[in-house]
Amino acid sequence: MNAKGSVLRHTSSQHGFTLVELLVTVLLAVVFAAVAVPSFRALVTESQLTGKSNELVQSFLLARSEALKRGGSVRISAKADDGTWGQGWTVWQDADSDGEIDAAEIIQVSDSLSDSLTIVEENSAGGFTYLSNGLVNQAGRFSICRESGESGRSIRIGATGKAAVRADDCIAEEEEAS
Repeated sequence: MNAKGSVLRHTSSQHGFTLVELLVTVLLAVVFAAVAVPSFRALVTESQLTGKSNELVQSFLLARSEALKRGGSVRISAKADDGTWGQGWTVWQDADSDGEIDAAEIIQVSDSLSDSLTIVEENSAGGFTYLSNGLVNQAGRFSICRESGESGRSIRIGATGKAAVRADDCIAEEEEAS
């Protein structure tokens, strides 16, 4: 209080952050982002790998289930004309026995793999056919791998028609060519 009985108030003229404080904060944010982004990319790729592997297994299970339910053969084949599975696959029943996929025959269509994944298949000879008893016309194996060549997932289709997925090394490029 001053001599007249009024209270003195000290007011501060500083509001907000100083330029130095702001620059330090931005620098810390950049450092944290530089550390987090590679880990996040690996997490996203791992999630895509797991998702597509499970989607392929589910498609085989669906084809088997539909063959049993419909009492007729159901096919699963690559969408691409050249037979590569990276563009996705189709589950379908060839109701008119013409060997061609008609719109009314489609049961399920999958999307293509992301650019960070590759798929290699062995022994598919144009696709798989599930018979009315749930058995498949041939056994087969797929590998879904990261583009970087690291380990991925192996999907095996047994002679009984059951599909199973497990973590595994990717099929080598030499095997793919043979």
